[in-house]
Amino acid sequence: MTALTCLRNLSRVVNVARVNSAISCTTSFRHVFSSGRWIHGSTILNADRKYNEEHEWVSVQKGIGTIGISKYAEEKLGEVVYVSLPEVNESVTMGDDFGSLESVKAASDLYAPISGEVVEVNDAVVETPELINSSPLDQGWLIKVRLSDKKELDKLMTEKEYEDFTEGLS
Repeated sequence: MTALTCLRNLSRVVNVARVNSAISCTTSFRHVFSSGRWIHGSTILNADRKYNEEHEWVSVQKGIGTIGISKYAEEKLGEVVYVSLPEVNESVTMGDDFGSLESVKAASDLYAPISGEVVEVNDAVVETPELINSSPLDQGWLIKVRLSDKKELDKLMTEKEYEDFTEGLS
């Protein structure tokens, strides 16, 4: 079975599925499906998601990084009620704050996992902040940035490294 066919078949299954080593995909994709963890379909497609220690993630496609907050951060914040984001064409710098979230529990600054120019803002989360709670890794993304230095991605954690990092926080 080709990797593309495998992904198509997987998308026909429910959005969240128990995946184990019994799925016969090509060798290059087998490691993604062999973990036996609960995964979301978009997680497979965004296996390149990287994280900073402040719990923001970035997923890069064709030089554009989509930035959001992690599921861990969303759970710790609680119900998000307000979002402040930069304007299109503004610059963000890795490690610097670029906006904020307010929840019923607390307010939190957002820190850029990468540097670059903002090319798109998710107006839907500004208008409906609850999207961050219901879908922090998909519909709840915050901004899209044209990367100014792809080498910065090497300074971020992989999904596995981030999982280990958050386990140490609990």
